[in-house]
Amino acid sequence: DADHPDSDRPLVDHVRTLDTSRSRRTGNAAGRERCRPGTLRSRPAALTRAAAPTEPDDTSGTLRPNTHRAPGGQTVTDYKQFYIGGEWVDPAGSARFDVVNPATLDTIGSVPEGTEADVDRAVAAARAALESGPWANSTKAERLEVLRSLQSKMAEAADELANLVTAEVGATILFSHFGQIGATNMVLDAYVNVLDAFEFEELRQDVLGPAIVRKEPVGVVAGIIPWNVPLFISMLKFAPALASGSTMVLKPAPDTPLSAFRFAEI
Repeated sequence: DADHPDSDRPLVDHVRTLDTSRSRRTGNAAGRERCRPGTLRSRPAALTRAAAPTEPDDTSGTLRPNTHRAPGGQTVTDYKQFYIGGEWVDPAGSARFDVVNPATLDTIGSVPEGTEADVDRAVAAARAALESGPWANSTKAERLEVLRSLQSKMAEAADELANLVTAEVGATILFSHFGQIGATNMVLDAYVNVLDAFEFEELRQDVLGPAIVRKEPVGVVAGIIPWNVPLFISMLKFAPALASGSTMVLKPAPDTPLSAFRFAEI
């Protein structure tokens, strides 16, 4: 269960995302040692505090990332909202994080910094989805349909996701294709096969007669993700949670939140 007082951190629940971290790292990108482009740092210092965007943001429910070109030519994507309760919603606070490519030290995007109120909202939405509504009443066949649809969309976005993970993690593009995105899709494929063969209800013979053993969702799952293989480890938690009928609040590392936000879009 994710109902924990210290749960303020970047998040995706069953279909919901938010980025936050109380134990964040900050630093001056100009003062960090430059790595060769395309190489993997042992630990990217990819987080600085960013200023809040100045443009007005007066409606929720629709994703409005701001993608633009920096003076150096790199693409910068600024997410302004969190994905909670099946829609994009404005954060409770105004603080933001910069996301820095650890191989080039270029800023490649920014995301909102979550607050305790944002975490509470995400956990409440995940709990509500678990207890009532379409997901709470979903069948095994319906969950298979959801995961198979995700399989197709992840395969279509493989090149885009590999480039994104390369930029935010600092991995080589070859490793991102095979060790990041390829491995992520293999995990999803495996859990689709597990779910397809899994029986949630079993009739057993007890000493007093027949008994039904029914396996039910465990509850709201909190997924805390490290920076180094963000989508792969996200899928290790996300796929079995949804296959079981549970809901999830996903907390990506503040160094690598952009892939989690893109995952929520998918």
